[in-house]
Amino acid sequence: MTSWLRSKSHTRRRTTTGGDRFQDTPREVLSQHRHIGTPSGSRQMRASTEVLGKGLSRTVERQPAQRPALVLAHQSSTLSDFGTRRHGRKEPPMEDWRKVKRAVFARHSNPWSAWTRWASTPLMLVPVWRRSGRDAALVGVWMAVNPVIFGRPAHDRAWATRAVLGEEQWIAERPMDTAMAVNIGATVAGLVAMVAARRRRAMPAAAATALEMGLLMAYWELMARYHDRNGGVREGPPHAA
Repeated sequence: MTSWLRSKSHTRRRTTTGGDRFQDTPREVLSQHRHIGTPSGSRQMRASTEVLGKGLSRTVERQPAQRPALVLAHQSSTLSDFGTRRHGRKEPPMEDWRKVKRAVFARHSNPWSAWTRWASTPLMLVPVWRRSGRDAALVGVWMAVNPVIFGRPAHDRAWATRAVLGEEQWIAERPMDTAMAVNIGATVAGLVAMVAARRRRAMPAAAATALEMGLLMAYWELMARYHDRNGGVREGPPHAA
């Protein structure tokens, strides 16, 4: 009876972090453990469990269900900035690339540039035939500077000029037309000529090169018609008539 009165008169104290939660003192916990096997001890344990359960449920309800959206957005932007700094630099704007392409094609539309490039087609076989790295470097440099070493033409009446300008617009739009098939045929003929030159078979290499150059002429004609049909290049200032 004395122990039961002692357990009923246990004191409860507020915790500093739980607010309305109450915790039993160590003395009362020991008193409850002494009477676990008795009916009164079982009732005391159930009462203590209910008090602790209510305190824990209040604590869980006070915690936020999810992190604020502002914090998540800040972390996302931070990761994005880190990825940009990691790669070192950003890609150049598309507008800059269009300006560069427009400047190259404007110079390449000079008839001297177009015809000298077409006439240089057989030069592509020389490094392969001779197996010379020096010749490959020379031919590569010439093909690279050919579109830009000549000045911009004063007008676009020349057939070669209209062909190059039409090719510029055709490359931007890439329609699946006859010009696509002719261009693929010229590319295949050039590869066949390369293989024949590698095997040092003069006649097949010459025949494939002649076929490639003929298909390029047909391709130019289609590009000139494409230029006339679509009103010229849409980007940049118009050429003088």
